[in-house]
Amino acid sequence: MEFEYEESGGQIRIIKCLTEDTVVTIPETIDGKIVSELGKYALSGHKLKTLQLPAGIRKIGAYALYNCGNLKNISFYSTIEDIGAGVFTGCTAVEVLDVTVVPGQKSCLKEVLFELRQTLYVRYHGQQEARLIFTEFYEESIENTPARITGNQTHGCGHRYRYCFQNTEFQFRDYDSLFPHLKVQEAEELTVDVVMGRLMYPLGLTMEHKGAYEAYLSEHMVTAGRIAARREWPGDSLMERLIWFTQNYVRDVKIAEMMTEEARRTGNAGATSYLMDFSHTRFAGKRTVRRKFEL
Repeated sequence: MEFEYEESGGQIRIIKCLTEDTVVTIPETIDGKIVSELGKYALSGHKLKTLQLPAGIRKIGAYALYNCGNLKNISFYSTIEDIGAGVFTGCTAVEVLDVTVVPGQKSCLKEVLFELRQTLYVRYHGQQEARLIFTEFYEESIENTPARITGNQTHGCGHRYRYCFQNTEFQFRDYDSLFPHLKVQEAEELTVDVVMGRLMYPLGLTMEHKGAYEAYLSEHMVTAGRIAARREWPGDSLMERLIWFTQNYVRDVKIAEMMTEEARRTGNAGATSYLMDFSHTRFAGKRTVRRKFEL
């Protein structure tokens, strides 16, 4: 067995992970009984990079993932009811949350987002798909020496984004309404990633916010093209986003040629081949002529 476990009330609690694999998948059942709990310190200090939790998990014990400094990807269901103290302490490398949201039930997504303050890419699975980014935030203690008062100041609009919930239900309209803050406070590449994620998977996207995203995209096509040509959204297919982007938004041969060069430079043969075919088909007779001058 890869786990030490115990039975409690007809369900299974994982006490300790015995495998040293970098991908750890907690089973749905053991001995025919549902695995419902990840016990205290169960994976603490483990070298895992990916953790996959089953639908039956309802509790994660205190410090269960303590000091899992290599952990980057967590897959879980929103129906976890109890997340213990310090579960994510030391999990500074977490980048991707793959969450399946169960309609009509209390969600743990907000709690997880507040426990992890770094920039997070969220693959949201519900009745439809969405791709969301929650940017980094941190707090700084500010001392007013004359008044002998110390207060906290929050930096980064990621704090605002983590409040886009009504009770525990995520509110897409509130998320999209924060875009003016994102444009001012975050880097261009990250902002473009947010925009492409919302446009490609427009769950809950109003026409007003779609227009704002598309206006920004049209002004940052070079950056968007470079991103689409060289890397995928974490956990998704590069080709899927590349095809979506070119078919819907690339209307300038210079952008298409720039993207082809970017894909070639990064050694992505599949993307390079697709972009060459796209340019040939979409912009036949309109390709840029590069003149050479000899002295």
